[in-house]
Amino acid sequence: MEQATYLEWLNSAYENEFQTDNPTGKSCQDCHMSRDYRDENLGVDLASLATRIAAIQDETYPEAENLAELRDLTVKARPEGFARHNFRGLNLFLVEMFNQFDDILGVRKFDFMTGSMRDIEHAKADFLRQARNDVADVSISTHWTDAGVLEADVTIVNKVGHRFPSGVGFRRAVLAVEVVETGTDGAADRIVWASGRVNEAGVLVDERGEPLPSEFFETNAEGKQVYQPHYEVITSPSQVQIYETLLWSAKHKFTTSFLHGCSVVKDNRLLPRGWKKEGPNPALTGHFLEATWPKGRATQDPRYGDSSGSDHVQYRMTLPEGIERDRVMVKAELFYQAIPPYFLKQIFDASPKGNAAQRLHFLCGNANLDGTPIENWKLPVARDEATPK
Repeated sequence: MEQATYLEWLNSAYENEFQTDNPTGKSCQDCHMSRDYRDENLGVDLASLATRIAAIQDETYPEAENLAELRDLTVKARPEGFARHNFRGLNLFLVEMFNQFDDILGVRKFDFMTGSMRDIEHAKADFLRQARNDVADVSISTHWTDAGVLEADVTIVNKVGHRFPSGVGFRRAVLAVEVVETGTDGAADRIVWASGRVNEAGVLVDERGEPLPSEFFETNAEGKQVYQPHYEVITSPSQVQIYETLLWSAKHKFTTSFLHGCSVVKDNRLLPRGWKKEGPNPALTGHFLEATWPKGRATQDPRYGDSSGSDHVQYRMTLPEGIERDRVMVKAELFYQAIPPYFLKQIFDASPKGNAAQRLHFLCGNANLDGTPIENWKLPVARDEATPK
């Protein structure tokens, strides 16, 4: 079953359909139809939104012939009860394409009703607020072992009422961990160990900057496509914790096609708080309950499936010789990709001469993300850093 966001919410601490008096219950509307509006950049902080109760040619429209009298045109305002739809999906990548390629995509950047040219700018700021405040938390603690190995314990907490990522299965969240030796005398910091690094195209790379074999499911010596499984412990830069869904076709090949996907090889997306394998109520059963279960190695990770809505990954890192311990800093970041590189490659490979695929290839190849919040095709969600003890 694909795109089971509602069922994921139903099997969480936030559902209020089986337990209608659930003290932690939050409906979909509670999170995705906000009744307030806040924008720090604009200095706006409204506890409720007032709106007219009807959209007609009222007294705010330009003067015209044969209008009714003013008392019949005046529309009363409803001071409260209005809600805005907030289904963002964190797809800031699409919004940026609207901003840069509005003519190709047919998007009007000028609001003919208000005259504003800043609607996309405001939308981007809204997406960033959600990404930074409402999605996930990351915390890290780190220490040296007696053997001189650097260990880091990273905890990721899901703050949303369903899996993260949710919706279409090609979305992914990546946990990136870097060990940095801070510079001295004005010298730049130096990365001495890293897992989850990307290049300018958002492709996960190794320490040499080469794409990881798992990034495009390369075939190994055994004739099998390689991928990144769910990890409890990471010991190599070539291992990356990716929260995602991976599907096999009937030919046991990885696919992002909605039509060709036959079986789930991996689903370790972050579970919501309160998730239980047996579900919240006997009424949720069969395929509907199974749609909320993880798949692959994540099913064997007791910490991942403990109903806390979080995951824990330990990094055991052997650093190069000559590193000065008192200058070492460990950084952890969870970032999000709505359209990861392997998904785009599968589209381009499947229809290299198709007009839509060629247009998408042009947009992605010419999008300038330098200096934007999604530079290198990744949207940072949460981060933390620590000095080893």
